[in-house]
Amino acid sequence: MQKKKSRRKEKICVGVIGYAIFLIYSMWPVYRLRDGYHSFYGVFRLLSQKGAAALTDSCRDVWDGNMGAIKIQVGLFVIMQIVAVLYLILLILNKYRYIQPVVIGIAITEMFLSDYAAYGTVADNVMAFMFFVPMVVMSLLELALQKMIDVYDEALARSRNYEVQEQEKKEEAHRRLDFPGKYTKLFYHMIWKNFRSDWKDYRLFLFCGIMVGTLAFSGLGAYEMLSSSHRADLSMYGGEGLGRILINAMIPLAACCLFLMVFVLIFYLRKWIQNYSIFVTLGIRRKALWTIAGLEIGLGFVFSYIGGVIVGNGVLLLFRKIVGNMVGDQINLSYASKTTYLVSLAVLFLVYLVSLMATRDIVSDFNLISAATRNVAKEKMPRRFLKIITVIGAAICGYSAISYSKIYNYEKITLMLALFVGLFLLYRFGGTLLLRKDKASKGYLGTLLKRNDRYHRSKTTAWYLAALTALHICGMFYFAFQSVSVTVAEQPESLFPYDFMCISYDEDQKTFENLEKQYGAKVTTYPMVRISNSDKTEKNEGYYEKRIQGQQIGISESTYHALKKAIDPDYKPHFLHLDAKGEKVYLVHQQDRSVKAQPIDWTFSKKKPNIHVGIVCEGYTPYEHFSEETTYQQRTIAGEEIGSLTGCFRDGKLENLVVFSDAFFTKAQNLWKTTNVLNGSFIKKKTDAIEGLTVKQGPTKLVLINSKAKDHKAIKRELEKFQEKHKEDQAYDAEIANYYAKDESVKDLRTERMMKLIVNLFVTATMLFISMFLVYIKVLSELDEKNKRAEFFTCMGMRKKERIRILLGELHLMFWLPGAFTALVTAVFTGITFYVRMYTNAVKLQFITHAVWLWGGYILVELLFMWLLGKFMVRKVEKDDE
Repeated sequence: MQKKKSRRKEKICVGVIGYAIFLIYSMWPVYRLRDGYHSFYGVFRLLSQKGAAALTDSCRDVWDGNMGAIKIQVGLFVIMQIVAVLYLILLILNKYRYIQPVVIGIAITEMFLSDYAAYGTVADNVMAFMFFVPMVVMSLLELALQKMIDVYDEALARSRNYEVQEQEKKEEAHRRLDFPGKYTKLFYHMIWKNFRSDWKDYRLFLFCGIMVGTLAFSGLGAYEMLSSSHRADLSMYGGEGLGRILINAMIPLAACCLFLMVFVLIFYLRKWIQNYSIFVTLGIRRKALWTIAGLEIGLGFVFSYIGGVIVGNGVLLLFRKIVGNMVGDQINLSYASKTTYLVSLAVLFLVYLVSLMATRDIVSDFNLISAATRNVAKEKMPRRFLKIITVIGAAICGYSAISYSKIYNYEKITLMLALFVGLFLLYRFGGTLLLRKDKASKGYLGTLLKRNDRYHRSKTTAWYLAALTALHICGMFYFAFQSVSVTVAEQPESLFPYDFMCISYDEDQKTFENLEKQYGAKVTTYPMVRISNSDKTEKNEGYYEKRIQGQQIGISESTYHALKKAIDPDYKPHFLHLDAKGEKVYLVHQQDRSVKAQPIDWTFSKKKPNIHVGIVCEGYTPYEHFSEETTYQQRTIAGEEIGSLTGCFRDGKLENLVVFSDAFFTKAQNLWKTTNVLNGSFIKKKTDAIEGLTVKQGPTKLVLINSKAKDHKAIKRELEKFQEKHKEDQAYDAEIANYYAKDESVKDLRTERMMKLIVNLFVTATMLFISMFLVYIKVLSELDEKNKRAEFFTCMGMRKKERIRILLGELHLMFWLPGAFTALVTAVFTGITFYVRMYTNAVKLQFITHAVWLWGGYILVELLFMWLLGKFMVRKVEKDDE
């Protein structure tokens, strides 16, 4: 009884304090009008007397003069205060009544009315707009506290009872599981014997870890070795720098290694769980079991890193010798530093961590009965929508091929991923469709034993086939093409027809005249305009993320023909189908054959580049490109080519040639006078065109220089002074320069090609090895099942020759079916890549001549491996070794 009185006093105290504050706040002057702050009723009084004249200038235009809405809010406010006062009086009289919901409902109604009309439009300060929010919060808080007081005693009692029960459970568990002593030597001997019995499985796990460590160390070491002889990678997204080449190869390779690591870890842990079932039956502690597993994986990580470093150093030594034999003393190779050791350690740790996270359900599943029976459970074949999903898979494959044929898709690897998804759907659902048709046919029983594995393990078989096909396509097409394209690429010197290319201004004419007089250099000058495209990188930036704009060279159609004639005296001019309005452009992608086909601009729809005539306007955003008020406009590509007219100095990302008609180019030379350089908008008033502030001309001359080799260093010193005069041109993008030198670019190109060739060949070999390793793991994981099946077939009276035929048929399926799809995809996508890179028939023939050796070697190794693996499997299953 005493507790009830105490709780009643607490409720009255909370209510009185809460609603006293509520009523005081409701009368507080928070609305800012023209002559100061006023309360809720004060606003109503002033509006009734003065109308809109009482409001501030910003609110006078917003308020519609509707006093009816104001009166409704005032009426509700009066009712709310009356109910609040009544509730307060009842509390003071020690009579609690449940009438707070009325106050809460009116306060919420007032809050929503203020959001859209009435009081929400008469004041311009934030507190006035949020006036009713504190009221709602205070009334809800008071009601919540009242409810908490009602249930406090009951909740407290339940909490104490729960604590007592939990404490009793802990004491009982501690008493029952108490282990005062230590494990005996016999226990450790049993653990060691069990580990030795698992050694065959553990060494596969260890071998896979060493392979990942080797790839990480050798890849990072090769990059560091070549980086000292290459210009700094100013941007990971700019050009074919060493970092970009390494990333293009290592990301897919890392994904494959991660997949393989997860697969091997699952395979090992399943075996491990089955072998430790006896220990669980005997009552081994969960902590001890986790400790053993953690120790084995931890030791695997340590030895993987040590083995990876040792083998990786051997790979780097071989790499150094190969590069030295191919290029001699033309480039300097540095040595792997401590950074390579530390970063490769971090990469290996990350791979182990992600692999363990991916296999967490296997690690934590110590239900050994389910773990033991999982291997013999039949996998269900899908039944519904087989034809529809098969068609979808084929459509995805077709979409991938069609999209890959567009130059603006930059030969995306994501399109290859889409292709792999489509192939998996074909394997899983198309394969199931064929199996179901076969099951319904008359010859089903005659082929049942041969195809039993596909019926029993349909899902696993589909995953293996899709994974092997993906690995083979990556090895025989994607990375093989990058390697072979280097061997058919132009000679580096031929890609730079001039010793120096300069982007200059009208006032720089004397500089080049002095070069002609002093060094006898041949200087050729052409008119140009700077062209800016709104996005130079393939990275997908967010809405608020700044996009780096690209910078190209704009020339006239006459200049284009002159440049072609200067390189090829037999060149005959042809019509480029350009218009006088500048809506159509002709593009010259200045890159070599080994570089992926790429668009000139990466904004949204890359089919039509978003181009601006003039220097970069930093205040412009691509989200304005549909506006007619901006000078950045989408242009139609009338034609394009891949080649070098002035020099492939920026690998097709920057300093490409954008050709306009002669009529439009004359206009383009003066467009800077009416373009706001701050945001790319048109300047309509002459008074707004302030030279140096809102308008800037930019480069006007394309200067091409050839000179004697002995004068290159001296000319370069003069051009460095010339560039220093225009250093502000590099302020926006450090990759843009006012002059480019052939010698440095040729050296960089040789280094990049060397890196690309070796890295992609290495990745191709790794893909081949991973595919073989994957098949080997499949064979090992199914040996027990194959042995039991062979015993069953023997008991049925099946001849050994027939058993071996079935066994090898299941193995050879992993070779010929992925091989058939790989051959088809390689043929189709190789032809598509020929098209997008604009290879001539002679280059295509040269490419195929070189690629045949690589493809033949790949297939030969795969055939030899399958033959040896078949021998191994037959010996293990048929017990020929006994």
